[in-house]
Amino acid sequence: MGLTLSHLSALDVLRTLRAEGTNIHEMDVTRLDTPSPWKGERWSKRNFASEYWQLPIPSKTNPLDILVPNRDGRIRLQGINTHATWVELPPRSILWIDEHAAVVRPELMFLQVAEVFSLPALVMLGYELCGHFSRSALNPRDGNVTMDLPAATTVEGLRACCCAQGGTC
Repeated sequence: MGLTLSHLSALDVLRTLRAEGTNIHEMDVTRLDTPSPWKGERWSKRNFASEYWQLPIPSKTNPLDILVPNRDGRIRLQGINTHATWVELPPRSILWIDEHAAVVRPELMFLQVAEVFSLPALVMLGYELCGHFSRSALNPRDGNVTMDLPAATTVEGLRACCCAQGGTC
């Protein structure tokens, strides 16, 4: 299947992985692939059955953000927001979760959520990613905070990703 989670879905998954003790820097990398259903059929809710999919199930109220390499890879299914990339991603931009899913690196996710976060929320996310803590994926504002974690990235890493994507450096 090989869905690559991005934007807010990537933020939730990265928070969950960090809270579970996963060191982001020790995760295997993969490449951005065009997603395809397991059985070679059209996409449907069956593709997200719990026997295959261990992450949150996409729904209208909780959509899943995925990244695809081009417009041809879009998934037309309610509850999935497909984002096509138009630029080449920096090396090591995609982290492997399992045979069904991957997630964008924290630096790329930071740039993606910058489109929707307010500046204060983005600054707080930067502190979280560069700090040694992770907020709750389910309730980031008032939920539990997991402490004493390896930093997901650095200020230099965020800057380098921004520069690689054509941002102001």
